[in-house]
Amino acid sequence: MRGLKRAAALIFVLAASGTARAGWEIDQKNYNLRASGQEVGRTTSRLLVSKDRVRLSDGRMITLFDYKNDRLALLLPSKKIYWQGTSDEYLRAVRGVNRKARFGAGEMEKAPKFAVKIEAKPETVEIAGKVAKKYSIQVDGYPFQDLWVADSFGIEKDLDVERFQAMQLKLAQSVRSNYAVALTALQKDPVYLQISRAGYPMRINSYLGEAIMGSEVVRVVPREVPESEFAVPKDYRVATLPQLMDAQVAEIDAEAAAKRQTPAPAAKKPAPKKKPAN
Repeated sequence: MRGLKRAAALIFVLAASGTARAGWEIDQKNYNLRASGQEVGRTTSRLLVSKDRVRLSDGRMITLFDYKNDRLALLLPSKKIYWQGTSDEYLRAVRGVNRKARFGAGEMEKAPKFAVKIEAKPETVEIAGKVAKKYSIQVDGYPFQDLWVADSFGIEKDLDVERFQAMQLKLAQSVRSNYAVALTALQKDPVYLQISRAGYPMRINSYLGEAIMGSEVVRVVPREVPESEFAVPKDYRVATLPQLMDAQVAEIDAEAAAKRQTPAPAAKKPAPKKKPAN
């Protein structure tokens, strides 16, 4: 599930096109829903966008994307370590972490081809001050995603969708699953590409069996983004990708263990009932 979450974060960071001018700051919430609708986990993330680059921070990991130069960097602030390279180098490195969980070279092309069906829904909803239209997507006859897309509000001037799509198609191969194959089919669908170029996804719900993995924009503002936001700090030391991923998993496991050991708060005793006055 961690791999799917990271892959989904990489796939749906942005969907816009154009030439860079200023920049943007976008806050979003990320959540998981059970079939009953119960929410079972929520996190927040922030995206900074400028000059065909994206900085994604989720409170634990920072990922830097440079779509113009086909490069990305993963930073773990708690350890002050990082890995960086091209999308091809990332795929080669990540396949060494868990070969059974990754597509090998050329395997994605041999995977079954999925049919994509996209249906525009009549309802609209306001999300973070933007009016968004709903699209439902089926892949191979099954619900795959619901998208709420706002008309372009200028962000398309800060990211080239062709470069974005090219890198995301590669990154989709970082997880061996039908989910990744379906994402690849979606990224190549002409209707989906048209929607991507025309607007910005304000809410995304992806169906994983009966569960839903989602994200929603809660704030989007234009701003000048300093060059330093897209650079690796000088006090960070380089690590291999397996070293960085192992450190991240160890950090997550330690936090989970600490939560399990924390005693639950004692239930409050009900206040004694007052005797009625005579």
